[in-house]
Amino acid sequence: MAWDRFVGTFLSKAELTKGIFRVEFAITADRPGYGYAPATPGDESVGLYFAEEGHLLDTRPSHAPHAHGGWEVIEDNRSMGRRNFTVRSFDPDTRVMAIDVARHGAGPAIEWFDAAQPGWRLLMAGPRCWHRPPGAATDHYYLLADLAGLPALARILAATAPHIRVTALAEVLDPSDLEYLPDHPRLELLPLVGSGNGVADSRLLDGLAALPPPAPASYQWVAAEAGQVRAVKKYLRTCGLDKNNCVALGYWNATEH
Repeated sequence: MAWDRFVGTFLSKAELTKGIFRVEFAITADRPGYGYAPATPGDESVGLYFAEEGHLLDTRPSHAPHAHGGWEVIEDNRSMGRRNFTVRSFDPDTRVMAIDVARHGAGPAIEWFDAAQPGWRLLMAGPRCWHRPPGAATDHYYLLADLAGLPALARILAATAPHIRVTALAEVLDPSDLEYLPDHPRLELLPLVGSGNGVADSRLLDGLAALPPPAPASYQWVAAEAGQVRAVKKYLRTCGLDKNNCVALGYWNATEH
């Protein structure tokens, strides 16, 4: 898979809810072979390559199996690994990218964001998208997410046409996290507060199964813990739905949490 690579310079961090914060980066792509073009609104994701104290990792040409379509990262002892995050917005005039992050346990990414100072830099790569509504034949979306998937759900909801009916199941840890979601004229929001997200058993599947089965022409998008996503996807198969109308994404794994 060919990924573009580009550089993000940290600008700011702001708490949005108890469980979600926003970081902003100035995006540059002024090196040979670097570039960034925003994806169609949806669940756009970019990879961030973290390194200690804002050190910018370099790249080199490569056609190895693990390379990203012609390049790979030069790892060093300051590398902290890669994590993928949802792009909430990108301003083409200012070149500022907003990335919304779920405060989901501890780890290198959260540590980096909490310590970051203006001017720290990150190697970034992408973007990638999976959201693919089937078009005019579908007038009902089912959007399911836990806290990790909530930024992508919010971006999809903001870009969904007003005539589309949306049933959203959002599993969060605090009621304030629900305030993060944008308004939509035909939104039916089914909140699941205090479950899943690595602190308790998830109720995403139970919440979906308690509803009337989705209509055959509906569209389903799911982003949550990998095991829960598999369970939801299995349930949707039993409803006799078109698998091409379903996008199911494991955003994290409880066994690695």
